[in-house]
Amino acid sequence: MSRATLLCFLFAALPAMAQNAGIRKGNEYYRDGDFGMAEAQYRKAGSPDGQFNLANALIQQKKFKEALSVLESLAATASDVSLKASAFYNAGVIYSRQDDLDRSIDAYKAALRMEPTATDARENLQKALLEKKRRQRERDKQQNRPSSLSRSEAERKLQDLQEKERKLQEKMQKGRRGQSMEQDW
Repeated sequence: MSRATLLCFLFAALPAMAQNAGIRKGNEYYRDGDFGMAEAQYRKAGSPDGQFNLANALIQQKKFKEALSVLESLAATASDVSLKASAFYNAGVIYSRQDDLDRSIDAYKAALRMEPTATDARENLQKALLEKKRRQRERDKQQNRPSSLSRSEAERKLQDLQEKERKLQEKMQKGRRGQSMEQDW
């Protein structure tokens, strides 16, 4: 191989090496719990793996909206099916944390379509579906809940209210009768 060919090969490999260096450095910061620095390194990497790691660093910083944006972009553009499935899975986790069960269910289903053997996605989908079902039962129960008063208690309360209303009306009538009408001429 000629020197010129070798130099061209090295220059072509430099961006990939820089991306990997950014990911490696970001991973070190991530392991140390410095998620802000990890975020900065992953942003420099720019590769799909770097973007996935970026989303994870954002999640650790509770920047969920930004993490979802990165994950959704990655799910739409990544060519690696496993990476796409992981992006959908992580989006599902974020949606679950935000209590958006419908979106989390959709994200877990998308992850399972990509990787049908993903047990974490299957388990989280199951949990989200069960929680959604439990909430629906609670709503149905509240809507169909009969009054806590028995019929006789309700009738007694109604009679008490009617008696109070009658007394109030009498009081108002007595007050009107006692007033003299002034002449305004």
